[in-house]
Order: sequence, then structure tokens, then C-alpha cells
Amino acid sequence: MVTDHHVVNHAQELTVVTHAGAELAVTGILAEDPVYDVVILETTGTDTPYMPLGGAESIHLGDATAVGLTLGTGRRTIPVHIGLIFPDDSGQRWIRFSGDITHGFSGGPLINKGGFVIGVTSSKEEGQADSNFALASDRIRELVDRAKNSVPLDNYNWKPPQYESLMLSRFQDPAYWYNKGVDALMSPKRSLEAFQRSVLVRPDFAPGYDALWKLALRQKDAKAQSDLHEEIEKHLPQPIADAIFTQTLKFTH
Repeated sequence: MVTDHHVVNHAQELTVVTHAGAELAVTGILAEDPVYDVVILETTGTDTPYMPLGGAESIHLGDATAVGLTLGTGRRTIPVHIGLIFPDDSGQRWIRFSGDITHGFSGGPLINKGGFVIGVTSSKEEGQADSNFALASDRIRELVDRAKNSVPLDNYNWKPPQYESLMLSRFQDPAYWYNKGVDALMSPKRSLEAFQRSVLVRPDFAPGYDALWKLALRQKDAKAQSDLHEEIEKHLPQPIADAIFTQTLKFTH
């Protein structure tokens, strides 16, 4: 069974409850990755139902389904929308999706239209009510392939979680999203989303607005220019706003 590392970290006793109500004791840990917040558990029971793990070709932008277990309401299955698939600095892919996700969805599967698990929900973006992240199935497949001997749960030496310090801070860095936009300039849609994220993370981030203004000019999008003009004047000092409008602000991208 696959779930988030932070959900079970330091546990000495765990029980998995199936959809049919059967209770399976967790007997050991097959593999863990505290950096990417994922762990593979070994349970009792045979012939238990499972969902197939999708490969890289299964992950696409568009509609998907998230499954979680929340206090008071039990298991929830909700429609979500995948808006961005992006690599981090080490090349690991992440999925950003919108949907009414609560804390009980951590460690739950993200499922595509074909019924394949394409990711594991990891976190919400701080300050963004409808922005969530899932670890793409690539990393899960790697862990599954290398999982061999189980270590008993009661003797397991849990590794300290590293996910928050490594990843969540990165998602809150406007320069991270700006650089993603620069890298994706050959794909206007992906580039636009990354630059938009940079100014959502920090509304006074001038390089992000400058990049968005350049894209709007290239695409001759009058509405985008009008909306941006208002946002830029609202969030930036007038001299910087004027430099963006006249294309005299010196940022390279």
C-alpha cells in the first residue's frame, strides 16, 4: 500500500481499512522516501483489491479524480482538474490540480479517466484554497520496483521528514515559478501558467509581470493587456509599472 510519509511517520501500529470494511494490519515498511513524502507499507491479507499504477504516458492535463478519507464524512471521491505538470530541480515530476481537497486527502490516489493511479496527493499550496500538489507516479514506480525485504513496523527506524523544507518552500518562491516560465517559453500555455503563479505567490514580483506583459503583447491579446495593466498598477510602484509598459525594464528571459 502506498501513502504519504508524513501520514504514518513514527507510527508503531497501523491498520488499513478497505472499501469493503476489512481491516488489514500493517506488518512492515517496504520502502520510504522522506524527501518526496511517500512510503510503501506491507499489510496482512491476500487477494486484496488494488488499483493499477499508471506510467508517464498516463499523466495528462485535464479532468481526474481524487480519493481521500476525512473525519466525520469518511471516504470521499471528488472531481479535480489537472492544470500543470512540472519537474522539480532533480527532474521529479509533480502534478498541480484544483479541487476541494482537505487534510484527509493526504496520501490518497489521484486517478485518471482510465482508472490508473497517476499520483499521490501530498499537500495544498499555502494561501491558495484551490491549488493542490501530488507526487507523480514516476517516483512511486521507482519505489515499487526497488521494494524487496520488509522491515517490521515495530522495529522500524523512521527517517525524519524532509519534504516541507525541500519542496513547499520552493513552491512559495516566485523566482522558482518565473524560471519555470522561462524554461517553458516554447510552450506558451505552460509558460503563461508559470509566470501567473510567480505573481500569485508574490503579488509585487515585477519580473513575473514583465514576462506576462511581453506574452500579452506577442499574442496581441487586448483583454489580457487591459487586465494586466490594472494589476500591474495596483501592485507595483508607478516607475516600475511605467518601465514594464514601455518595455524599458531590464529583465532577461
